[in-house]
Amino acid sequence: HAERVLTLWPVQRLPSMRAGVVAHETADGERRVAVVPDTVATLTAAGHEVWVQAGAGLHAFVGDDDLAARGAQVVTDLATDQL
Repeated sequence: HAERVLTLWPVQRLPSMRAGVVAHETADGERRVAVVPDTVATLTAAGHEVWVQAGAGLHAFVGDDDLAARGAQVVTDLATDQL
């Protein structure tokens, strides 16, 4: 059998990645949002970039200003904004 070698990289050596885009929920009655301000702060502190569609947290009582204050970039149009 071939021996498998597992290489573990320390977190600080991993390249920064884009955490991605959080779009508003479209399902009827859905009030959750994929990120909250504390999550945004954790991701951005780790070197990630977070984009949130304007109004994504509206039904969960999470405002765009709250997300932006913790490091999210709030975008108005996911199809045309530069991500």
